[in-house]
Amino acid sequence: DSPPAPIFEIAARPNDWERHLQSISRDVRGLTDVGQLRKDFWAYHIARHPEEEAFEAAGGYSNRWRTNYDCNLVISYYVARKGVGLFIRSRHGVDIQEAYLILEPHKERLQQILNAPFEDKGNGYLFHHSFSADTEKKENWDEISDWLYEQVTKYDEVLKNLGEPGASTS
Repeated sequence: DSPPAPIFEIAARPNDWERHLQSISRDVRGLTDVGQLRKDFWAYHIARHPEEEAFEAAGGYSNRWRTNYDCNLVISYYVARKGVGLFIRSRHGVDIQEAYLILEPHKERLQQILNAPFEDKGNGYLFHHSFSADTEKKENWDEISDWLYEQVTKYDEVLKNLGEPGASTS
C-alpha cells in the first residue's frame, strides 16, 4: 500500500491556455449551425486573404484576434449573423484600464484614422466599428470579407505604430 498521490494545482498556464481548452471542447462536441456558418466564413476569409492564416486557423468561433504588439492590446474581429466588426481591448487577464492608459493620449487621432468612437459601452471594447450585412448569404462574403480585412489591416497598422503613450500613430 502506497500513500495517496498528491493533488497538484496549476499555478501558471501558458498564454491562451483557456482558449485552447475551449477549442478542444468545441471539437469534441461538434458545431452548431451558427458555429458551422462561422467556420465556413473564416475558411473563406482565409482563402481570400491568405495572410490571415498566420493568425489562426478557421474555426467555429465568432472572434479572431491579433495580438502581436508591444503593449497589452488586442484587435478582436468577429462575424455574427447580421454583420461583422472589430474593436480594440486589453489582452486576456489585463485590466481594461491599461488599454485606456495606452489609447487615451491618442484618442482624437485614432478616432479619425479608424472612423470609430473611443467610447467603452461597459464591455471594455474600444474603437468598435461594424458593418451590417447578412452573413448567412454566401454571395455577400466577398464584400464582407474585404471590408473586415481592410479594417483589421488598418487597426493592425495603428497598433504596430502606436508603441508607448506619446508615440506617433502614423
